[in-house]
Amino acid sequence: MKSIFLKETTAVVKSYNDADGMYELQIADGTLFRVPKNILHFGSVQFPAALLERDGTLKVGKTIKVQIRQDRNCVDRLFVNAAQCYWDAPTFHANTTSQQVGKKKYVESLNVELKSSFLHTAMGKKQDETLKVSTKQSLVIAREASAMSNARVAGKIIVGVDDQSRIVGVEDEVDDTVKFQSVLRNDIAVCTSWAFAESLTFGWITEEGHLICIIDIPVFPRIVLVKGCEVWKRVDTDCVQLKGDHLIETIKNWVA
Repeated sequence: MKSIFLKETTAVVKSYNDADGMYELQIADGTLFRVPKNILHFGSVQFPAALLERDGTLKVGKTIKVQIRQDRNCVDRLFVNAAQCYWDAPTFHANTTSQQVGKKKYVESLNVELKSSFLHTAMGKKQDETLKVSTKQSLVIAREASAMSNARVAGKIIVGVDDQSRIVGVEDEVDDTVKFQSVLRNDIAVCTSWAFAESLTFGWITEEGHLICIIDIPVFPRIVLVKGCEVWKRVDTDCVQLKGDHLIETIKNWVA
């Protein structure tokens, strides 16, 4: 199924991370999108030199026209149209403070899960001791990721923001983001499968002086098991283990 056109709008380039090749753009209604470089700079798109850095990436603070489309999983995606002429469009004013933007950006929903830390759960060390999967929340994150996929929801796990939407950061826990995400991906693979772990995308941003990790979760083509036998599913903002009739019904829906 082709993507569905929703609207045309403007977007401000908020940041670019050369490590993972991801832009962060904010559209006129205040919504933030993380977009791979190759999506904005594909073959026939030509941005004026005034919008570009010397390395060819878009300058932070510049505003361009974009399209918002909905993919087959009902997830909104940001694109550019190669047939358009791009320019430094008039700057819009969304939310007036970074705190207001943060409140709008970091809110738990069906496809967004917030975690304050990689080292402990919201319930503290006692809960960690029962997980028996290193000192990180590897098992918890694996369950949350599998739950979104099993609910057929492409979503995000944002680590470094607590459940009150306060930015707390993980900079004290992560020295090298590349090495850390490699270890975390390996831990998730042990809990689920290598194929599922490889489908996850890790991004790192700095906001209000704090390091935040954003894990993008696609809809995997089959049910994701945790520890070889557990099936979890996202229900509203909860991660629920399926058993009995609920498990049977979910499996039927997947194989239908």
